[in-house]
Amino acid sequence: MNGSRLFHPSSRPSGQRITIGTPRFYDLSAGLLFGGTRRRSYRRLMEAAGVQRGDRALDVGCGPGYFVRMLAEAVGPMGSVVGIDAAPEMSLRSCAVPRVAGAD
Repeated sequence: MNGSRLFHPSSRPSGQRITIGTPRFYDLSAGLLFGGTRRRSYRRLMEAAGVQRGDRALDVGCGPGYFVRMLAEAVGPMGSVVGIDAAPEMSLRSCAVPRVAGAD
């Protein structure tokens, strides 16, 4: 299968016009590529960055928002997290998916 058909470009890209406009497929693919270790890998990343309750975090290139939701869990209600992505489809998806504790 042609990769450009799986990950079609964004309909309204910004920047250099190199964006992915398929958030659901992207999220599914990332989960498969991590082989069940995505949540653990991102937890390690948060530990290495020293993310704590009450912190403010920025995820540039947030995609469909998986890591943004994990960061929001980690910083809690007194912290804040912002996720941005060059593809509007990704940002919209990250806002639309509810945060579910422990979901992978």
